[in-house]
Amino acid sequence: AEEVNGLSKDIGAPLLALIFNFEGGGGWTGPKGFFPPREGDEAFRRAMAKLRAAGNYGFIYMPGGNWYIAITSYSPPFDSWAEFEAEGRASAVMNEQGEVPIHSWYGGWHSTRLCPAAEYTKELTAELLLGSLERGCTVVQIDNFPCGSPEACYDPAHGHPLGHGPWYSEAWCEILAEVRKRAKQLNPDCAISTEGIAENYIPFLDLFDQRAGNMEYFGHWSASDPMGGETIPIFSYVYSGYIGAYLAAYPECNRPEVLYWTRCLGKALAQGVVPSAGRYFPEPAQSNPVTLAFYKKIIRAAAHECWRYIMFGEMLKPPKINVPTIEASYLKLSDDVDHLDPDRRHVVVDRAVQHSVWRASDGTIGYFFINVSQQELSFKVKLSAYSRKPQLYNVDRINDGERSTILQNVRLPQVQRLTLPPLSVTVIEAKQGHPER
Repeated sequence: AEEVNGLSKDIGAPLLALIFNFEGGGGWTGPKGFFPPREGDEAFRRAMAKLRAAGNYGFIYMPGGNWYIAITSYSPPFDSWAEFEAEGRASAVMNEQGEVPIHSWYGGWHSTRLCPAAEYTKELTAELLLGSLERGCTVVQIDNFPCGSPEACYDPAHGHPLGHGPWYSEAWCEILAEVRKRAKQLNPDCAISTEGIAENYIPFLDLFDQRAGNMEYFGHWSASDPMGGETIPIFSYVYSGYIGAYLAAYPECNRPEVLYWTRCLGKALAQGVVPSAGRYFPEPAQSNPVTLAFYKKIIRAAAHECWRYIMFGEMLKPPKINVPTIEASYLKLSDDVDHLDPDRRHVVVDRAVQHSVWRASDGTIGYFFINVSQQELSFKVKLSAYSRKPQLYNVDRINDGERSTILQNVRLPQVQRLTLPPLSVTVIEAKQGHPER
C-alpha cells in the first residue's frame, strides 16, 4: 500500500492496486483457499484502508465459474480435491459422456468449470465477490469469464436444456444482475470487471481486461508477421462510452528492454484502455527507470486530459500519419519463467507513434499522439472537425501536461506539423468556438 500511495502522489492521479497472490492457498486458488487472505483478514483490511485513505483502491481477481482443484507445482502443493468432491462436483459442467472434464492450463494445475445454471455457482459467485468488498477491496474481477466460450453441459440435475444453448448466457446474466445489485448496496463506488467481454454482459459490468498492447507476449505472432497481426480496437470503437477497459497481463516495468513495454503502454492509451504496469517477475528487483518514467506520463495523461475521452467518448477514425517504425524486443513468456535467457528473445515491428481520435460528450475532438520511441519525431497531420456544421474552432496542444494554444477561431480541417519529444504524450484538443456567420 505504501508503494502504491507514494507512486500515486508522485503522479498526481489515483491508482488501482491490482494485488496478486493474496489468496490464502496461493495465487489463482479458489474457491477453497481463497479466503482468508494469505496474511489474514485484518492485515488485508488494513492494507485496503491505507489505499483508500490516500485516494487509491484495491483490486483483486476471483475465480469466475472456475474451480481450481489442485496445483501440485506450488510449495506446499495446493489441494482442494476433498472439498471439490463434497461441494463442487455436483455443480460442475458435465460432458456428453456423463463425466466432469478436468483441465490443466499449466503444468501441475487441475481445474474444472462450474455450470452457471447451478444454484451453487450463483451463491459461490456472490460469496467471493461480496466477501472481497466486505474486506475493503473496491474493484473485483470475475476472472476466467467470459474469456472461455460458452460450454455445453449435459447434467439434467441443473435444470437447463442439455448441451449448448442460450441458457448458458442467460444464466450468467442472472448471476451478474443479482451480484451487481448486492455489490452496489454494499459499496456504491465498487466496480466489477471480467477477463474479456461480450456484448450481452455490458449492462452488468464496469471494466474488462484488454491485451492488444502486448498480444505478442502470449504467442500471437509469426516470423512473417512480426507485429502479431495489427490490432483493431473494434469493441471500443463500437461500445466506448458504455464500458471501460484496462490493460491486463504483464506490462513489465522492471524488464531491461524498454521499447516493447513503452509501446505496450502507448498502444493501450491510444486504444482507449486504462494503462497499467507492474513487476510480475522477481528479476530485476527494481523498476526500469526509463519505463517507469514513461508509465508516469501515460497514467497522468490518462487520469487528466484523456479520461473523458477513453471512458465516456466516441472513438473516431484517425488520420493517416507518416512516422517511422520501431523494432521492439522482449523475452517471450515461458513456462519456467526464465526471463534472463537471451535465446528466448523476439522482436516486433510497430509504428513509433501510436495515435487515435475521440469525440467527447461536449463535442470536443481529442487527438492522441504517443511517441513510444526514444527519438524526437516530426510529422504532418490533418486536424478535422468530424462535422459538416460550419463552425470555428480553438485548438490547444497538451504535451506531457503542458497546455498551449496553437490555433484560434479557425475552420477545420487544418494541416499542422507536430514535433513530439521522445517518450511523450501529446493531446490535441479542437473545441468549438464561435459559430461562423
